Amino acid sequence: MRSSRFRKLVAFVVFAATLSISASALADDKRAPGYTESKDEAGQVVKFTDDPLGASGLDANIPMIGLRKPGQRSQLMRPRVNFVTELRRSVEAL
Repeated sequence: MRSSRFRKLVAFVVFAATLSISASALADDKRAPGYTESKDEAGQVVKFTDDPLGASGLDANIPMIGLRKPGQRSQLMRPRVNFVTELRRSVEAL
């Protein structure tokens, strides 16, 4: 009987802790400071004030890091070119 009450108590404590932790994870109602919204006759207009594409340093004249060409790859095991002639000789010798 005691273990049943203990299990219910532990389950309730875990449930209450889960609810209290998840309540703090709710979304914030504040607007992000990175944009402004307005409405005009065409619809809704959103202007971003922190647009990274308008930042300096993202133009085409900045220096680029160039990479070297990759090394030449060769086979680790080279095929035997004269294997066919040797095979023919061993067959003829039979």
